[in-house]
Amino acid sequence: MKYTGGTKEMSKSLVFIDDFSKEEIYEILKAPTRVLCYREDKNIPLPAYQTEGAACCDLHIKSIEIKGHRMICHTGLHVALPEGYEMEIRPRSSLTKTRLVIANSPGTVDADYRGEILVIFEGLDNIML
Repeated sequence: MKYTGGTKEMSKSLVFIDDFSKEEIYEILKAPTRVLCYREDKNIPLPAYQTEGAACCDLHIKSIEIKGHRMICHTGLHVALPEGYEMEIRPRSSLTKTRLVIANSPGTVDADYRGEILVIFEGLDNIML
């Protein structure tokens, strides 16, 4: 997960909604570089950099739904990005070892989107999964 215009330090400004009161959340939203993050399932790890040199955070999957040649990965993650920001979903380089691609890659999450973050994979050559 990468925030356009941000740096690795921006990940330190992720704020998790269940840690704050309603009044505190309104104050947090006023900060231009804060990202509110809500998890449907607290057992799913939060997005995080996996190595010191990583350019992006890794997302974890809550559940998978197969529909024909598409694999819809539910993250259970919802974000509220500051106005003027966007989040991108990009494939890992190791994905090239498979016959799967991320549909609409890179995927863009706009600042006003509040739904669940989904990652949709497609089988190359429309192979059934």
